[in-house]
Amino acid sequence: MSFDRVFALALRIIRQFLRDKRTLALIFLAPIFVMGLLAYLITSPSQNLKVGLSLPEGVPFKELVLEKMEGYGLDVESIQASQAVSRIQEGAIQAALIVPQEILNPAPGAPPQIRLVLEGSEPSTTSQILEKLSLLIRDISPSLLGGRALPELETEFLYGGKDFDTVDYLAPVFISFFVFFFVFLLSVVSFIRERTRGTMERLLVSPIGKAEIIAGYALGFLVFALIQSIIVLLFAIYVLGIQYRGSLWLVYLVNLFVILAAVSLGIFLSAFARNEFQAIQFIPVVIIPQAFLGGFFWPVEQLVPLLQAFSYCMPMTYANWALKGVMIKGQGFGEIWPYILILLAFTTFFFFLASVSVKRSTE
Repeated sequence: MSFDRVFALALRIIRQFLRDKRTLALIFLAPIFVMGLLAYLITSPSQNLKVGLSLPEGVPFKELVLEKMEGYGLDVESIQASQAVSRIQEGAIQAALIVPQEILNPAPGAPPQIRLVLEGSEPSTTSQILEKLSLLIRDISPSLLGGRALPELETEFLYGGKDFDTVDYLAPVFISFFVFFFVFLLSVVSFIRERTRGTMERLLVSPIGKAEIIAGYALGFLVFALIQSIIVLLFAIYVLGIQYRGSLWLVYLVNLFVILAAVSLGIFLSAFARNEFQAIQFIPVVIIPQAFLGGFFWPVEQLVPLLQAFSYCMPMTYANWALKGVMIKGQGFGEIWPYILILLAFTTFFFFLASVSVKRSTE
């Protein structure tokens, strides 16, 4: 082995990296960006959890309960017991705590039952509410019950529930994420390869228009992306055995619009990369933020307002909401069509940008 030749080759690689400013930025800035975003999400205080509270008429300790609940970081709304389910379905609250009339005059030997209705589709939110309310009841019971038996907390779930495990809750977001991720890579890398081979230059001098070029490539990528989506979905349902409530054709319909958005975005961003290696550099900038801010690990509603604003600009946020609505809540097309419409708007916008960037991508 010649160390001179090894050193010369290594020196050439170093010089190539030094001339590529984008690669240098990826190496030194991307880890800082990703780690900083993750650290901020973990350490930043979440928004108050919204809980409805129904207390008996004339209860003497209402102010104490409200004060204690706010001290536990709960945003309290006074409701009637009959409003609990409807307010949760509207998204106004995430849980409802219903204190019965028997709390004032419990039967001998029978502790009163406090009813807790949970939305249930977000496991992290559910666990936080359960933990805070369990501590709250233990905290206020001695002063309110005068040594009587501790009230029992009867929990019920509007969606999901105890029969859903972690995989069932995460399946909707991971289905959409993996479909978006791999379709995006397929599109951006394939389009760059077509450009480097000179195919795009030949197409641009032909009678075919820019929009037709983008539509043709998108349709070609779509065929393989749809097959990939079927494989992912069937694997999740029949191999992993995940539970779901709604219709599978709606799940596939949402994935179709996820694919269209990913293809259009991939073709557009391919204009900013000279080779496949540079295409990979889009992952920390385009893919990872959508995993952190799109509702994968933290509910969007629990993010600080600044990060929520970024979440609303990401197609994965609406794909996750739609798939959770179908697979966990059992919603139909009438409930999720606004999310599909937004995904279509993202697709149209990215398609327009891709058409505009075709000329630049050949330079």
